[in-house]
Amino acid sequence: MPLQKSAAVLLDELKRQIGVLEQLNAAIAVYERVEHLKKLEVTLTAAQQAREAQVDALQLVRALRDEECLIDENEAMRRLKVSESTIKRMRADGRLPFVRVGTGEKLVRYRPSDVAAIICRSTPRGVMDKTD
Repeated sequence: MPLQKSAAVLLDELKRQIGVLEQLNAAIAVYERVEHLKKLEVTLTAAQQAREAQVDALQLVRALRDEECLIDENEAMRRLKVSESTIKRMRADGRLPFVRVGTGEKLVRYRPSDVAAIICRSTPRGVMDKTD
């Protein structure tokens, strides 16, 4: 009888260890899936950045195709006679179109014609330049 009991105990222990191994295998599968998803996220982020760079390049090419030299933020502020915060607000709310030429927020350029259009809209009718 003791031999039968020890065989039953060993069988129970074996079943318990098999259960632990199954849990470990499930955990490994989850870990491998998470690692795969992390790699996929990195790939998608790189693809999104490449897409944004393509859009920026396309905007720049369109501006150059129009044979119009772009101006930087300082020149746009000077022409509009506004502060940096005002020009950023105008850009943010869509009043001042811009072209990104890099990945940084400061690397934006403006079409002189867009700046001139804002000046024309803000100049009261009938007011002429005093240099006439």
